[in-house]
Amino acid sequence: MLKKNNLKTRMLIETKGGCYYLFFSDPGRKQDVLKEVGLDGTIKDEVIRMDTYRDDLTSTDEEQTIISVYNVDDIGNIGDFMNYKLVWERKVSPYVIIKHVKEIFLMETGDALILF
Repeated sequence: MLKKNNLKTRMLIETKGGCYYLFFSDPGRKQDVLKEVGLDGTIKDEVIRMDTYRDDLTSTDEEQTIISVYNVDDIGNIGDFMNYKLVWERKVSPYVIIKHVKEIFLMETGDALILF
């Protein structure tokens, strides 16, 4: 299990809401932040302070919960998504996936979905 204090500057973070962020560490670890990054590698305006995250990389805002972390070997490749490699991914219970599918099906059709 990857913990908050294992994150390193230049790591690429993906949230449950589908946004990507670069992690920037403060040497004193007091002002660690995530800065939103576009798919073209440009840094955007949104910044999330890491003190809003629990040690297990979950957030009170479920859309900001971290679901995967990527790293790049060469610092010269920061922002080039093709050079990042997956180093950690949150495991999702099959029950959670089935529950989500049932909820979406019910919302879209109004019918119950029975899974065996």
